[in-house]
Amino acid sequence: MLTPSVKPVFAMDGARRMLEGSVLRSSDDMIEFMYKDVKMTLYTNGSLMFYHFTDLDKATGYADEIRAMIESIRKVRIMRTEEQFAEGFDCGFDCSMQVLADLAPEIGLTEEQGLKLAACLGVGAGQGSMCGAVSGALIAIGYRFGNSEPNDMATKGTCMAKRAEFYQRFEQEFGGVTCPAIMGCDIRNPEEAKAAREKGLFSTLCPRACRFAVVTAADIMKG
Repeated sequence: MLTPSVKPVFAMDGARRMLEGSVLRSSDDMIEFMYKDVKMTLYTNGSLMFYHFTDLDKATGYADEIRAMIESIRKVRIMRTEEQFAEGFDCGFDCSMQVLADLAPEIGLTEEQGLKLAACLGVGAGQGSMCGAVSGALIAIGYRFGNSEPNDMATKGTCMAKRAEFYQRFEQEFGGVTCPAIMGCDIRNPEEAKAAREKGLFSTLCPRACRFAVVTAADIMKG
């Protein structure tokens, strides 16, 4: 996990909204609620405890409904806030790592796999060029739409179109897709990097870019 505040694996706030009206009590770690006449407790790891059945046969009959409900709750996920991205930077996680980690569930990967796959791409892959937030997002988009068979030009074309859409939306928001274009300085230069830090760009602009990259890529991947 990036930081304690980035937990849970499963977005309890989203689950609370989905279960609104049936919640009996809740905390950061659990939600106790009623499903028809079955009392349940949902935990942050996604496990569910059933208890206080009024009618075991009836509860058993709810099985398919309950499974579908739990599966829909499992899909609820809240993306990291800009503040949480800033916390991640303080923990040593670069922009590319955090963006891909946040998008990892969208492409069937774990957060840890996302962090490691993008570990060399932060700060413009160490060259101050392509923004790491962009790189992390493009890995996810490529994983979702990329071609893996020879001569599959239709799939390749779709992937390139999705990339172009991401570039267009990101550039419209930040003026470019490279670190110098976004930050207005060359962070490979120690003095310029120091000035950027003093202006708070790494704690404000970079988290905003990460958040925008995740939201935009997730939206594109729905298509």
